Amino acid sequence: MSPDINVDTYTDLLTRLNGIINLIVPVILGLAVLVIIWGVFNYIVGAGDEEKRAQAKTYIIWGVIGIFIMLSVWGLVNILVNTFDLGNTAPDTNFLSETDPLYSGRNTTGF
Repeated sequence: MSPDINVDTYTDLLTRLNGIINLIVPVILGLAVLVIIWGVFNYIVGAGDEEKRAQAKTYIIWGVIGIFIMLSVWGLVNILVNTFDLGNTAPDTNFLSETDPLYSGRNTTGF
């Protein structure tokens, strides 16, 4: 079975986008930190060679840029989610009334 990929409203779109971003951002942030650590390691190892130090600086800069971009995207999506009140997207289960044929006498008050 494939998951339901229909997006009917903006809230559905933002909810799905938030879910995707929340899965991807930590992985990419981890990779960016590894790039920075790799750059620092190469900078220390290649301390005597100016070309290796320049390449290591490039790794560090791109790692910092990657972290900045991913945190910006994550923040923007969370601002949108909170602006449209999408943080609590659990379905309402107390929508059946006593006149509804699906009600079958169940207690919806929680007592």
